[in-house]
Amino acid sequence: MMELNKFKINNMKIAFKTCMYFCFLFVSCSSVNEGFNSTELTSSTGEHIYINSINYGVTGDHQLSIITKNKYKLKYKTDTEGTVSGLNPFYYSFRNDSLTLYFNDTITYKMVERLESITVSYKKVDNSQYMKIVAESNHRSTYLSVPNRKPLENSTMPLPPSSR
Repeated sequence: MMELNKFKINNMKIAFKTCMYFCFLFVSCSSVNEGFNSTELTSSTGEHIYINSINYGVTGDHQLSIITKNKYKLKYKTDTEGTVSGLNPFYYSFRNDSLTLYFNDTITYKMVERLESITVSYKKVDNSQYMKIVAESNHRSTYLSVPNRKPLENSTMPLPPSSR
């Protein structure tokens, strides 16, 4: 009789752990759209483009990104043509109808769509310059990341030294 009770208790423990595991997975993967980010850029003539990205996976450690005229492209991860894969695929700046994309050593993405009034340029920079861009993007100065992050307040990460 004693062994039967131990058997029942062990089965209940296993069932409880299994239930908790599936509840965790359900909550973690509840919605694909939670990882969608879109940043709108507008030219002086009113042309709108969007830098869209979607993070997915149990921990959100997979990312697709695209620069497009379609505000909703990637929202549901159904049309991935023309996207770039990877976290932080590039950093960018947008000023005076010029969008500049910065890449570490290798240009890994080129925009597919043609734009009317926005000029897109691609810059390959060395690692030390890239690290300066990364640090400045944390403070939302000249450079922005994909997806856009909120600026770090009270950050202990120092800004890079200014160019002399």
